[in-house]
Amino acid sequence: MTRSRDNDQATSEDMSASYEASSPKEVRAPQGDGGRARLEPRVQSALGRELRALYDGVVSQPVPDRFVELLNALDEKAQDGEADEKK
Repeated sequence: MTRSRDNDQATSEDMSASYEASSPKEVRAPQGDGGRARLEPRVQSALGRELRALYDGVVSQPVPDRFVELLNALDEKAQDGEADEKK
């Protein structure tokens, strides 16, 4: 079976149209929102589910002791800075 170039081109165009129809669409944000584009709610929901599934295991792991030490040191430094500002 041989295909003509026209058939191949039509198939390519059909595939492109199909891809565009199945791709998530971005919608322009309403005025006053900085003009940023947003994903459709169904796409946001699907992304949220996938990210939660991906990171649930990470969130349940304990924080390494070194990170806790660093966070405590930062908290102490921030509290010292707030105390200096009140003087």
